[in-house]
Amino acid sequence: MNDVCTGCGEPNPPGTQFCLFCGIYLGWDDPGEGGGEPTGPLLDPPTAPLPESPPDQAVAAAPATGAATSTTPTSEAPSSAASVATTPATATAALAGPDPGPPVATAAPVPPRGPVCPSCGRDVVAGRRFCGHCGQVLGHGAPVRAPAPRRRRWWQRLLRSDTRVARRAYRRSLPPLYRWRRVGIVVLLVGLVGGAFAVIGRDPIGWGTDRWYDLTDKLEAVTDVTVRAEPEDAVVGDHGATGLIDHNPETAWVTEWEPPEEPARCGAAPGGRVVLSFPETRVRGLRVITGVTDPSTRPLQQIPTQLHVMLPDGTCRTVDLDRSPEVQDVAFDSQVPVSRLTISIGATFRSDDDRVEDVAGLSELGLVARPAH
Repeated sequence: MNDVCTGCGEPNPPGTQFCLFCGIYLGWDDPGEGGGEPTGPLLDPPTAPLPESPPDQAVAAAPATGAATSTTPTSEAPSSAASVATTPATATAALAGPDPGPPVATAAPVPPRGPVCPSCGRDVVAGRRFCGHCGQVLGHGAPVRAPAPRRRRWWQRLLRSDTRVARRAYRRSLPPLYRWRRVGIVVLLVGLVGGAFAVIGRDPIGWGTDRWYDLTDKLEAVTDVTVRAEPEDAVVGDHGATGLIDHNPETAWVTEWEPPEEPARCGAAPGGRVVLSFPETRVRGLRVITGVTDPSTRPLQQIPTQLHVMLPDGTCRTVDLDRSPEVQDVAFDSQVPVSRLTISIGATFRSDDDRVEDVAGLSELGLVARPAH
């Protein structure tokens, strides 16, 4: 089990006396208040010397032939030489020459060693900062760690060719219920995708663009709009319907307006109306300026506070306004693409000034929709 350093928290191999990462001593019995003594020696214990041979054994080990040679008289040498010469084995040994003695052992080649500690000479692991035996500083910087294996993405694991056979064998080993369930899930997904294309239609890019415009609420003015007043004799003076779409706040459409005794039903209010024609599109809002912008004339007219909007299918909707002379962006949605809208004044605000005339009008009336794609 690895020894965890109390200084840096890094694991160290068992038996390590100094942390390989921070150099702190790891061999204390009790790292309390008084410190303690190391539990083991920092260096190797001394090796006991080999016993020496007694003198008498050394003398006995001397070769007996030498002693006999020193004590044998000279006169006996010819007879000994003659006896040696008459023995075949002795003759062969004499021809072979002197005895070379025991074979000399050859040292095996020492394999190259790795890095060693300059203090104690012990082998150390390359890349460590401290010696695990004596704590000597070996180098600077953090120890070299092997890079962690990179986790594969799910699609990389799915497309791995080295495990495809094993995965196929595993699927075949599953019960039939599990295998058919996979088939059912695939069929369900195909059905959902087909249903989505049926809802989107043949223009998935256009459908996605429309959803993006819905999310960002992007609108732009509808162009190529034409307008006419109905009936024409309901127009007051030269304030015709074209003043609504000429983008000139000084011009306006003004019609006769007599306040009804009861709130008018949608589409049945007194006064004239205007018909807007434009390329077929889904209208998403109205841009309106109520009354006239001339400060000397505006107080003498009734200010529209409600509009009636008639769709081509006969549906009528009411739109509320305020009395501000500024541009108003009014929420309105035709729900479906249309090419014509009929708009009339449904209610007005009349001041207490006796000079107020029975007329009402609009200085600007525009349509907004999603950008075309």
